[in-house]
Amino acid sequence: MVPRVGVVELRRIAVDWSSRGGPVAEPPERVEWPVANVASTVSRAVVEFDTPRLPTRVVLYRYSRVGGSGVPDESAGTEVRCGAAPGVACWREGDGREPARVVVPFHAEAGSYWVVHAAWPVLGGHVGQDVEVVSASWAVRVVRGS
Repeated sequence: MVPRVGVVELRRIAVDWSSRGGPVAEPPERVEWPVANVASTVSRAVVEFDTPRLPTRVVLYRYSRVGGSGVPDESAGTEVRCGAAPGVACWREGDGREPARVVVPFHAEAGSYWVVHAAWPVLGGHVGQDVEVVSASWAVRVVRGS
């Protein structure tokens, strides 16, 4: 699954699909940031997943700068959990038929380095079995242009 902002694919930097027998990967020591150029006339960015299944949890981390290795300066960032309905910071959208989306309105104070963390529940096949979660995090640098 590769989410996009416009035509730019976000880069996966962490994943935990172990509950489904899939991969597990921690964030790398060096982060490469794909760049999504968004016109200054656009009021919001839309992160589109290539699945119609809406994540139950999305956390958006925004940073104003990164270090020489591309790792974000956590002291210069913000973190917000995206809601299930339109709001100020960000929200999740999806109807189960089209790709699930996260909508992020632009704010002057927001950092341009974004990490999008999304999680989906995985229901077990047996009554009373715990709900497992699969998750991943992706990075993108959003640049506002003319």
